[in-house]
Amino acid sequence: MAEQRPSSQDKAQPRSLLTAPAIDPAFLRSLDDLVAVARRGHRQGTEFFNPSDAWLISRMPVLQEMPDERREAVLSEAASIEEDSARANEADKAASRAGPEAVIRLDSGGLAFFSQLGVVRRPDLTQYFVDGFTPNRDALSFDEESQKLFAEVLPLVTGYLVEHFDAGDTVVQTDRQIGDAPGRSFHARQLVCGSRYLQLPYMWRQLTFDLPESQLDETPDILEVSLPTWLDDIDLGDELRQRIHEAGLTQLIFKAPTKGLSLHLGFDYAGEHKMGPLSIAMFLVKQANGLAIQAALSVARIRNLKGELRNTALVTLGPSLHGKSTLTIMIELAGSELARKL
Repeated sequence: MAEQRPSSQDKAQPRSLLTAPAIDPAFLRSLDDLVAVARRGHRQGTEFFNPSDAWLISRMPVLQEMPDERREAVLSEAASIEEDSARANEADKAASRAGPEAVIRLDSGGLAFFSQLGVVRRPDLTQYFVDGFTPNRDALSFDEESQKLFAEVLPLVTGYLVEHFDAGDTVVQTDRQIGDAPGRSFHARQLVCGSRYLQLPYMWRQLTFDLPESQLDETPDILEVSLPTWLDDIDLGDELRQRIHEAGLTQLIFKAPTKGLSLHLGFDYAGEHKMGPLSIAMFLVKQANGLAIQAALSVARIRNLKGELRNTALVTLGPSLHGKSTLTIMIELAGSELARKL
């Protein structure tokens, strides 16, 4: 019987989505170095080590506090962005920005921000380092070519962090707690590089829990490292920068769940920075034989059949990016069939 040899067509078949890419040893070493430095963080007592909300706000470009000339320029830019958004909407496209690079102090006492580097979450730019677990068929794996490229990039990111940790500047460190149940919570650390996007640590604090002060400088379970303007901030060199552009990786959300890391390159959208640590936390829960689910939560005051007013929680479950929060916000309970069921 003749030996059957694989055809060239068989050899060219793409790898299954459930097969993990091979791991580049040089990339793995550079990744471990980055994680080790991020876990070290700033020295306690430096200005950028868990600064207060007031410190963050004092460095934001608040519209009402701007000189008249600058404020008028920002308002003119806002009008132009609104016109661009209307044209994009007519073409069934998303606008690149919703407002100018300014912070608006609201009458309620809150603050409003506008993302400058994208206004939606980008699963198409999110890639996972698959190390010891089965890939998700709906997620993108960080392949061998990307690993080879970033074996050169990550040491430069690590060097940038080391430089500014030693100087005690530039990188805003925020240590928080994800979850508030004893034994089922995680110490998460966010490192935001640069001073232009201070809304990121400010807003992340609203979505997480306080960590006891005595634990702020302890080794975190989860790391989020964000460099919104990384192509400008890091000395990559022309040749390496060109290869990054050619690979289509100028914007990247890189997640290494087994390392506890979510690395954000080229983003200032708060939604991505919210999901970064949460996705790592969900992986850690699963590794501990738990079940973590994604949900939106709305709390309402509802009168029950006995005429009593009760605080009621409405939880909407579903996959990421399927409209849980949007639908929850849109639900009008008053006089609805849903209210009668509740």
